[in-house]
Amino acid sequence: MKSCDHDRLKRILAAGICLSGIVPVVFFALSSMGQVRTLALDGMEQAAQRSVERGANDLHAFLRDKTAFLATLMRLHPIEHLGKGENLDALFQALGDKGHPGEIVGLELLDADGVALARAGQIKQAGAPTGQNAAWLRQALAEGAAIDDASVGRDTGPAFVIVLADPDRTAVLRAAIKAQVLDDLLLNSRTGPLSRAALLNARGELLAASPGRTGMPQAGAASLTDPADNAERVFSTSKRIGTGNWTLTLHPDPNDYLGTYYKYCALILVLALVSTAGVALMAAVVQRAVGQRLKRLDDRQNAEHKQQVIQEKMTMAGMVSTGIVHDLTEPLQQAKQHLDKIHAQVSRYKIENINLFKNIQYSVDRIDNNILRIRTVLDRLLRFSHLSRIQESGDRVQVNWILREILSFFATEASEHNIALTMELEASLPTVWTNGSQVQQLLLSLVESALEAVGTGGRVHCATYSTPDEVHIQIADNSPGITSERMKKLWQPFFTGPEPNGKGAGLDLSLYSAIVYKLGGRISAQDRPQGGALVTFSLPVPG
Repeated sequence: MKSCDHDRLKRILAAGICLSGIVPVVFFALSSMGQVRTLALDGMEQAAQRSVERGANDLHAFLRDKTAFLATLMRLHPIEHLGKGENLDALFQALGDKGHPGEIVGLELLDADGVALARAGQIKQAGAPTGQNAAWLRQALAEGAAIDDASVGRDTGPAFVIVLADPDRTAVLRAAIKAQVLDDLLLNSRTGPLSRAALLNARGELLAASPGRTGMPQAGAASLTDPADNAERVFSTSKRIGTGNWTLTLHPDPNDYLGTYYKYCALILVLALVSTAGVALMAAVVQRAVGQRLKRLDDRQNAEHKQQVIQEKMTMAGMVSTGIVHDLTEPLQQAKQHLDKIHAQVSRYKIENINLFKNIQYSVDRIDNNILRIRTVLDRLLRFSHLSRIQESGDRVQVNWILREILSFFATEASEHNIALTMELEASLPTVWTNGSQVQQLLLSLVESALEAVGTGGRVHCATYSTPDEVHIQIADNSPGITSERMKKLWQPFFTGPEPNGKGAGLDLSLYSAIVYKLGGRISAQDRPQGGALVTFSLPVPG
């Protein structure tokens, strides 16, 4: 697989992980935020209904208490006594808190015809009871009490008057209530600082209103509706006060209840960002792990492919070698036979010229030696052609034992050439299931090649160690090493090894590679950082 395919696969994998992790997080965040918003607004409506109910009850209780208080005053003070201005003024002053006006800001006493008898405090004169003014007078004389809200929103601002008739219905007492009383009651009826509460009379006029998101409405307005109000959820609730004609209306503002929702949204956003970062990090980790796994698989496939190519080359070379051996063996055998005859005849007959005999004998010996050399080369070629017969299975082999025997075999030779031959073997090295003779032949050749490469005064170090899947043998020396150009061709057939002018036909290294490949192992060579060459031979451990 190419590098670009790796990158594309890793990107697709990372995108898939991100989508599968981030989309559910986003969906959960949006759905939970919507649910919390709905719950918050539902809670707003329920709280508004409870608040307007409580406010209406409080206002009704206030009116009932004030009416009972005024009835007590009229029972305690005869109409003739209150009809005098100084007496009514003294009563009004007594109602104040240390000389300051309280909730009642004015008193006025009228007869049954609506004519003012006395007045105290800040109260507007009722005047002749005509038109709308006659309604509260008639109601008070008929029912004993009434509310005068006709003057609300005029000069004195929002205020109202409680009208109470004496038991004999000969006079009525009017008590003006401070405007701040209604404002306080409405403020207590609100569900939040941005909500608005208002009090409407039977004519739909605004008696009083609490400040809200758009400020304090003007008294006397016909409605609380704000055209500019585009709140997230329009809702209002109202409650009639007692059995009267006043109505308490509450307009809650969603923003009073969405504060928790906004905090929850911020928390969800933080959690979503953290989750997204976690998913992205996990995608990066998985992407890297998969990339490394793919790289290892590709490296293994490439190594197997290279080994297969080398094996194919060796198979073809073996076929060629078999043909060469077949073509040269018979002529060499005949030449050897004739040479043996010449040698026998020269030895049998006495030749007078002894010098000539010596020359002939020397030439015959040279020819014989060259024939032997040719046969040696042909034997090696024949070995090369028979490599496919190597079997992967065999016996259980302890590599440490083989390596000790080989080093013991070369100990005398190393000592004669002043070569330091050392070993470092893993004590618990596992046994391997392989062809012991082939492993022995391979290690023998590798150690011999290392001794030849270092020469007199060199160093050769052999070591073994294991991993969960393999047993490794390393042979290191302090030879001149291997150049990068020669490293590429090191395991190809007919390449002669570390010496530029290699010996023989150059079959040794390719033989090593073929043997290792057939045994299911690996072999590699590289230069050491401190100088010299390092050959690593690995065999699989049986599962």
